[in-house]
Amino acid sequence: MTPREAVTQVEDVYEKQFTLRQTTVFLIYLGKFTPEQLEKMTQKVIETCRYRPKVADFQTAATTLMFVTKKEAMKADPKCELCDGSGWEVTACTDPQSGDSVEAVQRCSCRTLRSIDRKEEVGSLADW
Repeated sequence: MTPREAVTQVEDVYEKQFTLRQTTVFLIYLGKFTPEQLEKMTQKVIETCRYRPKVADFQTAATTLMFVTKKEAMKADPKCELCDGSGWEVTACTDPQSGDSVEAVQRCSCRTLRSIDRKEEVGSLADW
């Protein structure tokens, strides 16, 4: 199973499409696993998730199946194109008081989504 096939299978089972940003984060994260590991992780996620899973659910499955350790799961992805492995990314946003466009720093999704305790939904590219 390829990372794309895993994402497509999850989308089919839960009958809901991921945003482009979510799909990108999934593909980056899942790309480091072998096809056999992806198959087992995808089945575990489908068996255990009541709602559409997040990358953190795949991380939990990888940890449960002993493909990675919890400590490894918390590190930023050194190949991330958004943050260049720093774990932090600069985003443009609007200052609510002045209305000016400013830059803000936030945890990169490669690090945030790998957090096992992560429970929030990831925004779409339109939020950027």
